[in-house]
Amino acid sequence: MLALWGQPLITSTSNNMIKEEHSPAQPPEPRSLRPFRRFLLLLLLIPALVYIAMFPLAMIPALGFDRWGGSRWAPVLNFGFHADHQNADVVIFGDSSAAAGVDPRLVDAELGIRSIVLPNTLGSLPVTGDMALRRYLEHNTRPRLIVFYFSPWDLDYDRPGKDKFLFEGEQMLLRNGSWHDIASFARRHPLALLAFPWQANSMLGVKNVWMTLRTDRQRDTAQAQGHIDYNDPIGPMHTPCEIPVAYLNDRSSSSVQQVVRRYAARDLHVAVYLAPIPACNNAREITSRTFSELGAAPPATLPATSFAADGLFAHVLPPFVPESSRLLASTLRSRPELAQKPQPASR
Repeated sequence: MLALWGQPLITSTSNNMIKEEHSPAQPPEPRSLRPFRRFLLLLLLIPALVYIAMFPLAMIPALGFDRWGGSRWAPVLNFGFHADHQNADVVIFGDSSAAAGVDPRLVDAELGIRSIVLPNTLGSLPVTGDMALRRYLEHNTRPRLIVFYFSPWDLDYDRPGKDKFLFEGEQMLLRNGSWHDIASFARRHPLALLAFPWQANSMLGVKNVWMTLRTDRQRDTAQAQGHIDYNDPIGPMHTPCEIPVAYLNDRSSSSVQQVVRRYAARDLHVAVYLAPIPACNNAREITSRTFSELGAAPPATLPATSFAADGLFAHVLPPFVPESSRLLASTLRSRPELAQKPQPASR
């Protein structure tokens, strides 16, 4: 082709090619974000649904939450809120040392009475307080004696710092409390109630699920009148041992004093019994104390190997429950309330 003014003729096609060679590469057209957004929404929706579902699961027993997850203590605690028409002579109310360490059937055999344990834990007491005991008294005849049974370092269970496992009590509150009770707790502990679903789920695990699936702890607790064998697979304590300094220094008994006064004011016979403690090297620092403000004797000691090595120094292992129960029966035998003939049951 002829050139114009000595320059070659450049066509429009060639001109476009030159522009493409010298211009920076353009980013490809972005794809639609809709699939990513749907995935992100689904990713957030699943934990949100699990979170919300934990509240009705905890509140409705028929949904079976106690059997397949959550706290292993929940079925045990629930017994205390439904112990209707038991009409026991002696009602034992306390921390988990009572449910693990006292078999009412053995106490009954020793004294010829009927007794019952209303189980609690340090996770339930700061939330539900004496709710189970109040409900028991509404649906049973008047007991001859109420025994408040606690480890010597759990006597101020409502104090800040004693709330490590509040979800155990929160589940009982959601299931057995009134809307007023729930609202009152939510006002005092808003973050604790909001955290309940995650804390409850944190207890899920192979051992927990397997144990709850193969046993019916609420049925077993009812048959044992509130007692439950402490069968956690952690083994016994070793000797020699030392009771933690924090336990030795925990001398406050404000919570138990308050509840004792409350029921004594209702003209009910009450007594405080301190649970046995391990015979560690420094156990005398507790057994030598006076508990006059509670009207209680110092705790007895049992061999350290009688207790579970769970760091709580309170849970008697099943083979030693008969001895622990005998110690309580021996103390109750001298109570004048049990020497009297029981009043006829009201109709």
